[in-house]
Amino acid sequence: MRDAIAAAALVMHHSHHTLLVGEQASQFAVEMGLERSSLATSASLALHATWVEGGCQPNFRKNVRPDAKSSCGPYKRGEQPPLFAARSLQL
Repeated sequence: MRDAIAAAALVMHHSHHTLLVGEQASQFAVEMGLERSSLATSASLALHATWVEGGCQPNFRKNVRPDAKSSCGPYKRGEQPPLFAARSLQL
């Protein structure tokens, strides 16, 4: 569904639920008159194709070893950020 706000309003006004998810949420929205549509973009399709071909899910981890930009993990915590080091917090 492209119009998530309208779908949420329909759930609020036409059901006893506060949240619907998954295929049943899409089915509910269509039954209430919203158009089913794909959220895929050319950029997201290209990212998915790269993931499938490379066998490594893109992630946005930082301060981990090995570097998440060039490795699929497994990851371990890297250098502690200054905030934690200054306060001597143990993670």
